[in-house]
Amino acid sequence: MVLNQLKLGGLYPATEAPSFNQPGGSFFPGFQLTITAPSGTIYYTTDVSDPRLPGGAVSPGALVYAGPLTLTTSVHVAARVLVGTSWSALAEASFVRETPIRITELMYNASGGSNFDYLELKNIGPSILDLVGLRFTVGIDFTFPPFVVAPGAHALIVKNAASFDTLYGAGKPVVGVYSGNLSDGGEELRLEDPDGNPIHDFTYADSWYPTTDGGGYSLVIRDPLADKSVWGLASSWRASTFVNGSAGAMEAPLCSDGADNDGDTAVDLADPGCANASQDTESPECNDGADNDGDTAVDLADPECAASSDASESPAPDDGSLCYRVRPFAAGPKFAQTRAVLSDEFEAGVHFNLTHALALCLAGSLNESPVHDDATHFESYKIREVPGQPQHVRRTGLKIESLLGPLTIDTVRPDRLLVPTAKDTGGPLTPPNPATHEVDHYKCYKMKVTKGAPNYFPRSAQANFADDFEHRDYTVKIPKLFCTPVDVEGGGIKNPAGYLLCYSAKQGTFDPRHTRRVGVYTANSFGDERLDTLREEHLCVPTRLVSP
Repeated sequence: MVLNQLKLGGLYPATEAPSFNQPGGSFFPGFQLTITAPSGTIYYTTDVSDPRLPGGAVSPGALVYAGPLTLTTSVHVAARVLVGTSWSALAEASFVRETPIRITELMYNASGGSNFDYLELKNIGPSILDLVGLRFTVGIDFTFPPFVVAPGAHALIVKNAASFDTLYGAGKPVVGVYSGNLSDGGEELRLEDPDGNPIHDFTYADSWYPTTDGGGYSLVIRDPLADKSVWGLASSWRASTFVNGSAGAMEAPLCSDGADNDGDTAVDLADPGCANASQDTESPECNDGADNDGDTAVDLADPECAASSDASESPAPDDGSLCYRVRPFAAGPKFAQTRAVLSDEFEAGVHFNLTHALALCLAGSLNESPVHDDATHFESYKIREVPGQPQHVRRTGLKIESLLGPLTIDTVRPDRLLVPTAKDTGGPLTPPNPATHEVDHYKCYKMKVTKGAPNYFPRSAQANFADDFEHRDYTVKIPKLFCTPVDVEGGGIKNPAGYLLCYSAKQGTFDPRHTRRVGVYTANSFGDERLDTLREEHLCVPTRLVSP
């Protein structure tokens, strides 16, 4: 309605702006970018210029959109629609070329010694890929010469070429010999593209699977097509099916390898842990006889396990949240300052005053991801240490990673507390029952990028987010808050490995402003309130701590 009023008043173009089939972000070479509009001629540029010149003429550098654009390199696309003499608002997005290569196997502690170690990579893209210029800069040292890898094919780098051929056989796709060693105890590995952008930056550990630590088996990634953020998780890997691994070849799934991998006397599809032959473990968490998530419930007795073949007993990961700055509704009720004892992994048993509400953070869909819990949101409160309490000891060099990329950060000071909250625009509520949801409280620290550390954050990054209030693309700036799960007054922590990174978020230049909501009802363990939303503030994204 507001947008229509602006159009009628001549304050916003009446011609509808074009839209992209992907709102920017990363892409694999060969991605087909489509630009659509209800009517008119679409003009676009790929050089950061505007298709329209000041005064209304078509820019000499603008192109007429005639069909899908095949993207092969990083590019910024700007587009407008021209109907007669009327131009639309500008639509623009930045697209970053993703290198479709993934580390798929690590023989980091071969039983015969480090000369038999190797690292395997796989081309997960649809086209032939030349690895020239890619390089390992942390863990091992290796710069790739020209080497072409077909779609779905593998490439190997080895510690000693002669030793490798002796044990694993000649004729495998060996690119070359790396310098340094794959650490027997686990270490960080960083693979960069020729421009220095990270393709992989993760840490593996020898404690993940003991048979890979000198026992003759290699570490094998379960899903090469998974999001890169999971490479640093033990659950994303497994021990190879057979001794000596499968250098340069596809690994046989454990549910079709003819072996009793988990020792329960049931093999492959006869094992309740195998839902299908392509599954990569006979012993998923819901069929391993262990309490993997520490909730005292095991396998099918755990509410998180719907079937024996389910991979995890743990709760679903946190949703993303968009935080709206708020103020108290004029007619109340209003928050009364209160005190709480907070304990997280950085500091324990510290008393804080909660002074006032800062934001209402709504759970929603981040880049079209599914929403796991659309009823539990957050209310954000300003916190200050009670006088006489220990001051925060800054943590430096924390390596973290979200789907928007990796960062190395320092904590500065505690800033706010995120509290699981119910919200509605229609009437009083009851607070969320902790027994019915898996959402933690979060203590958020002001943060900064570690001095001297690479700033991986791309310029003009965008993210799409949909919640009950808005659905749009946001320009995402450097994060301001790092949030760690926190125990509040002895209430416990549901997911100790779950973190949030909160980025400054702003709507696009020509997007309508946030439609303020007045008198929104909220309820949580600290009381009931009514709030007015003011504007978007932060986009909080699930994040993992790569190394402490």
